[in-house]
Amino acid sequence: MIEKVRCFVKTMRPFVKPFLVVFLIYAFAMLAVWRSGVSFVDDRGRAIFGYAWTSDFNRFSSTAFGLAMNVNDRLLDISPWPQILAMGILSVVSVMLVYVFCDKKIKYLPLVLTAFFGLLPLTVECWLYKFDAPCIALAVFVSVLPILWWPKELTKKAILKFGAVTMICMLVMWTTYQAASGIFPVVVLYMAAREYLAEKKWKLVVKKVALAVVWFVVPALMFKFLLPEPVKSYRTNEMLAMVDLIPGILRNFGAHIELMVRSLNIWQKILVAMTGVTMTALIVYKYRVKSVIILIAFLVAVPLSIGAYLLLEEPPLTPRSLVGVGMAFVPLMVMATNGISKTWQFVCAAPSLVLLYSFMMFVLALSNGLSDQERWANYRVEDLVSGLSELYPDADDVAARKIKIAGDIGYSKVMQHVAEKYPAATEIVTFQQTGLSYAAWGLTKVRSYYNRYQEFEENYAYAEYCGEDVEMVKDTYYYTIRDNGDHVCVDLK
Repeated sequence: MIEKVRCFVKTMRPFVKPFLVVFLIYAFAMLAVWRSGVSFVDDRGRAIFGYAWTSDFNRFSSTAFGLAMNVNDRLLDISPWPQILAMGILSVVSVMLVYVFCDKKIKYLPLVLTAFFGLLPLTVECWLYKFDAPCIALAVFVSVLPILWWPKELTKKAILKFGAVTMICMLVMWTTYQAASGIFPVVVLYMAAREYLAEKKWKLVVKKVALAVVWFVVPALMFKFLLPEPVKSYRTNEMLAMVDLIPGILRNFGAHIELMVRSLNIWQKILVAMTGVTMTALIVYKYRVKSVIILIAFLVAVPLSIGAYLLLEEPPLTPRSLVGVGMAFVPLMVMATNGISKTWQFVCAAPSLVLLYSFMMFVLALSNGLSDQERWANYRVEDLVSGLSELYPDADDVAARKIKIAGDIGYSKVMQHVAEKYPAATEIVTFQQTGLSYAAWGLTKVRSYYNRYQEFEENYAYAEYCGEDVEMVKDTYYYTIRDNGDHVCVDLK
């Protein structure tokens, strides 16, 4: 046993330094997040109630992983450890990608470029969550892990190993974070392109891809038909009808592309264009005529990376639903910069490195903006709760009324500047700054954290119960409170 441990340590030792290189990049970018301790969207709800993910999204693996991480029978706020763990998992993914796509060697420029996966402006939202971040990272990890068992030849033993690992990993992915469902197909696509460029017979490559498709689809069908029907929640999981499949997929893809494009500021768009030109130049220089295979693979990989969300009637269209998009770019960049002279590498990779630095600065600015936004939100909540306590000091009087909060507290002064310079911030902060209505702050702070046990009316009910004829009982600089005897109507200013 001791000898096996020594052998394992010896095998892993060459990967320690590459792991630390990527981890330090992530750690530098995420430092302000970990320092601020911001509770993002439903983090406070999880901390107060300890609820998990199984009922509405069938995230059984997320629940098991989260409870194991807590070493407890309920979820507790143990931040920043879960976010640090998420960055560690992503760093392992980077090392795996470089190891596979650089022919079992570690090259440091391709390694650094893999950090794009975790630092794309929209997908940064995934790593802001105190509770969800490591579970999302786990979904990414298990989506890439099967490639280590990619069969060199189609022997029975190789097929069974690859199939068993892939099926287990895909079941974990589907029951962890379904937005990652595009990652494995994209990696398989690039593996196929890489093998074809390595003079492998195209029939053999097609067979390997077909096997990968089978091992991917079977767990998807098991997830769809064998697991319990998820509880209906704020997200619909209805699939596109067959008659609307093609136009629906195109419509969903267009909406995701629009979301990605509008998330970049003008400087980032220029750097993206420069990166595209230089990476294309590297690919053409390296593969000559065959470069068209890589470019076609990229064009297919972009929509494929969105995964199952393309098939939904109403995809979420939130930043974290794009967690797989980075995988459409990272293997391409790794292959482009592998095996090229250092002069070509660094001249052509310069725009990419500047773009990566820009993304790191965005994460730091966003994190500090979120910290200031939380201070502003806490002040507004406490101000409102204080006013409600003066009007309704009796617990029975509070319980007898329903509450409806309308309006918006807006951005804090710091967040205003961040949103002005980084459009992605406006997408990420949408839930965080929507005021005190039915969701995050309304339910978890006003009602639960401050022990005001009132029912919150749904947003659409405001007009029904809170007309202009309702008596005003308090008017301040920040809000107006009206009361019709059964409902407390709060208008934020």
